[in-house]
Amino acid sequence: MFKIQLLLILLIPAQMFGQYEFKIDGQNYNIPSSVTKKKHIAFENECYQPIYKFKENEKVASIGAGWGINEIIYSLESPKLYFYLEDINAQFLNVSLLEKEIFLLQNSYGKQTKSEFRIYIGDSISTKLPKILFDKILIENSLHEFSNSYEMLCDIEQKLSNNGSLFVSEYISSKPNKRHKGCGKPMFLEPELINLFTKHNLILFKKYQPYLKKEDFIVFEFRKKI
Repeated sequence: MFKIQLLLILLIPAQMFGQYEFKIDGQNYNIPSSVTKKKHIAFENECYQPIYKFKENEKVASIGAGWGINEIIYSLESPKLYFYLEDINAQFLNVSLLEKEIFLLQNSYGKQTKSEFRIYIGDSISTKLPKILFDKILIENSLHEFSNSYEMLCDIEQKLSNNGSLFVSEYISSKPNKRHKGCGKPMFLEPELINLFTKHNLILFKKYQPYLKKEDFIVFEFRKKI
């Protein structure tokens, strides 16, 4: 587990930033400049803040967080939160990259995060998150990547507080056997996805459509059946 708490970072004009490039195993990757633009940060918060409704001092876990960029973006328009970022790939989710991303996004937006970030590297059957109860758990466009969804959801369900919410965002298919364009993994049908969580004592509370031009992209909010 790694903890990052940024108290003060010198603000630099956003136009000084282009793409942030780095290498992993000799391969070049970059954070596109479009992601770090102030307009994009504001737009994402307009779309997701009304859904997540973050409250001060909440513990928020993000499963399959990747680089953690979305969570940093949310933190810029949120009260102090405790983010627990989880992924199975330590090359993409690590302290060095996360610090650079926070620096880029804060300077682009002209605002500092109040939140703290912790990093956890899981595996295919466990998040490796601490045994605490989370107020909110996010699974953003990564459920379809789970190779052992039953084991992972058993772990996740145990870590959600009785009054907490689990938010799952996915592109939903209108017909069987459709695959994601990027990774080639099968897409979920809506009843299939809902049934997957019902088996884990989680019931659908509400559905959201964050993007008006992406009707097939849905955020599902699940809560524990008590």
